[in-house]
Amino acid sequence: MYDVLFIIVLGEIMVIDLDLYRVFVSVATNGSFSKAAEELNVTQSAISQAVQKIEKIYEKELFVRSRQGVILTSFGKMLFEKVEPSIGELDGVYEDILNKTKQDVITIGASSTICQNLILPIIKSSYEDKHFYLESLLSDKEKIRAVESGKFDFAIINDYNLPLDSGLYKKKLLSLEYGFYYNPEKLNVDEKNVYNNTLILKNSGTKGRVEFNKKYYGLPFKFKNVLELSHDDIIIEATRLGLGIGFCPDIYVPSGLKKLDIRGESVRKSIVIIYQQKSELIDDFIDKISSLN
Repeated sequence: MYDVLFIIVLGEIMVIDLDLYRVFVSVATNGSFSKAAEELNVTQSAISQAVQKIEKIYEKELFVRSRQGVILTSFGKMLFEKVEPSIGELDGVYEDILNKTKQDVITIGASSTICQNLILPIIKSSYEDKHFYLESLLSDKEKIRAVESGKFDFAIINDYNLPLDSGLYKKKLLSLEYGFYYNPEKLNVDEKNVYNNTLILKNSGTKGRVEFNKKYYGLPFKFKNVLELSHDDIIIEATRLGLGIGFCPDIYVPSGLKKLDIRGESVRKSIVIIYQQKSELIDDFIDKISSLN
């Protein structure tokens, strides 16, 4: 699990990695991995992986299991006391920005991959004089609810046919086609040795992995190793570094990576914009992102 918070004010970009600690605080507060997964709208596997990553960073255990659930270790308690107030404070950043510059702030919900590859280039080229708040920490369902409540001006998300309120509108922006890529400067790959490499793809339990499994059932077991990552941009970076063969959306793949033909078929996914009322800004984002296809 990897999410970042982007705050863009007059062209200045701050990036805050919060997601791991948000998970940690949720598990500690709820005393349960399953309740934290429900609260954050992710899989329990994703919660476990996030906790393991923090434990690896500090080389300390954070929780011990009990009949009632999980409880903090002594180190976990110390970390919680440091982190919990900060998470709450950062969660209030959005409200503070809105209260101080309500007329100027444009709020957008999108994943970190969509932020980096689609939204930030548009802001850089056309809107450096505007104040933006980009929220990537929420699930797609939560982003939709934020648009419903008026907290977000609009959201740009993967289209998994999630239910929409009658007052919301959805428009398709892009059709992404996924393929298998590798870096020929780092790896020597041909038809005979394809499966002697590491396959890099989405984490088990994610929506992207579910779609992969439908199309390529059993394929990961053919590869020498499997590296599971949470976001397309991280998969692309791992592929660029030569860690293996990455399953990536074509539109985000940088020059220098080479595409492989594995099983012929490809996975397609749509990117959509969710909004309540059309505006000149929304029309401009629709036009600019749609033109990338």
